[in-house]
Amino acid sequence: MEGAAVGSTRLVFSPKGCPAPGEYRFDIGTAGATALVMQTVLLPLALAPGASRVTVTGGTHVPHAPTAEYLDRVYGVLLRRCGVEASFSSPSAGFYPKGGGMIEAEIAETRNCSRWI
Repeated sequence: MEGAAVGSTRLVFSPKGCPAPGEYRFDIGTAGATALVMQTVLLPLALAPGASRVTVTGGTHVPHAPTAEYLDRVYGVLLRRCGVEASFSSPSAGFYPKGGGMIEAEIAETRNCSRWI
């Protein structure tokens, strides 16, 4: 990673290997958008050499961000059409400004990324 500093105008990330499959939990701690965090980690984990489970807590229904239902009913449908198998659930809702909601994803191995690195 290069440029990961306050005030940086350039960020370079060059992974040296495949993402590791597993169980991941991210607690935003505020009403930050859980769906945006989920979208960030989902595709790399779909390339991991195994299945993953991800839980994100924070805001599931916040301004200017997709909702938990959007992940399941829109984004997930498009992913499956592209060959990425992921299922989503939202056991609890979290609204701005308090947060406290949760979304979960089960992500199947789609392709092993080792052939691209």
